[in-house]
Amino acid sequence: MSSMMEVSMYNNEDRYRRKRRPRRRVKRRRINKARFAVFSFTVILFLSIIFIKFFLPSLSKSPVAEAENQNGSPEWIEKKEDMEKEILRNRENKNILTDSDSKETDDKSAENSVYDDKEDKEDKDKADQKKDKFDFKMDSAAGPLIYYNQEDPKWSDQLYGPSDPIGTHGCGPTVMASVVSSLTEYDMDPVQMSNWAYENGYCAVGNGSLHSLIPDAARAFGLNVEPLYHANEDSIKNALSEGKIIVELSGHGIFSDEDGHFFIIRELKPNGKVTVSDSVNLSHVFEQWNIQTLINEASNTSSSGGPFWAIGK
Repeated sequence: MSSMMEVSMYNNEDRYRRKRRPRRRVKRRRINKARFAVFSFTVILFLSIIFIKFFLPSLSKSPVAEAENQNGSPEWIEKKEDMEKEILRNRENKNILTDSDSKETDDKSAENSVYDDKEDKEDKDKADQKKDKFDFKMDSAAGPLIYYNQEDPKWSDQLYGPSDPIGTHGCGPTVMASVVSSLTEYDMDPVQMSNWAYENGYCAVGNGSLHSLIPDAARAFGLNVEPLYHANEDSIKNALSEGKIIVELSGHGIFSDEDGHFFIIRELKPNGKVTVSDSVNLSHVFEQWNIQTLINEASNTSSSGGPFWAIGK
């Protein structure tokens, strides 16, 4: 009996605890919500006070609002009159400046316009001179290649050495002027290269240039030179594929009526043919050539590693 009573009391106590726990949890949740609400309200109120005290006056401060706040007080009327006088004074000063300085401004504008026109004219003259100096550029394995023609009136009658005109004896300097101007930072036209070649002993009076002009001039201006001994189609294609151009010395035939004419093999085409730069015959520039044809045209009496020199940067 006593054991049953103890069990009953335990069960009642357990029920009591089970009933009380949910109520305590609900109460705690209500208390937490109330605290959060009070805290949020306090924060909002604090921020509102700061905004009203510090930011609102600066936003609403304007001449119109200030006038309305002053309600037409004498201080504000006096201040307004001073402001109006200052505005009128500024307008008068602006008009005086405009009237007195308009002529000077126009003169300066005209002077600047003349100066700009003069600069434009100088730039145009420089561009025209450059255009006259460098006839045009062509594609090549080494990049854009400047074309010079030794029979150009600008220099064809000028002398290469003591007595030979560039137009008839200057294919070597003309070719190397094109190579150096295109592949280096030096600007060399046929006249300048002819003078350099003559001063350095490469002019063969009455016969054009020594064959050594080609490799020696290239090296003198910082270029790499490789003679193509026993040149064939493969060696020429390989040199062009490596980004080099090739100077060839031809014999009597398509490119020259005499035994000796320098020209450039400049680019390999997808069809296996090549293009050239001929300083005498401009029409040759726009044709495509079989490599074997150019090999057949090569001189049999060349020296200094010729008749083919591969030149690159």
